[in-house]
Amino acid sequence: AIKELFGNNIPLISSTKGQTGHCLGAAGAIEAVISVMALRDGVVPPTINQLVKDDECDLDYVPNISRKVDLKVVMS
Repeated sequence: AIKELFGNNIPLISSTKGQTGHCLGAAGAIEAVISVMALRDGVVPPTINQLVKDDECDLDYVPNISRKVDLKVVMS
């Protein structure tokens, strides 16, 4: 679905839930803060503990180490 939607402009894929846990009602606010910080600092936070790459999911993941990029938009 991501490839169909974005075509050749696939965004970086990352998840912070492994770092924060599920914060229930605060999850949206925490994701908003992380997103604003990513835009401000130009750093995509990593998905921690992603040790095995799934060759059938060939998207641009950010595993284990943050990635410095020039961000214009984020999606949560």
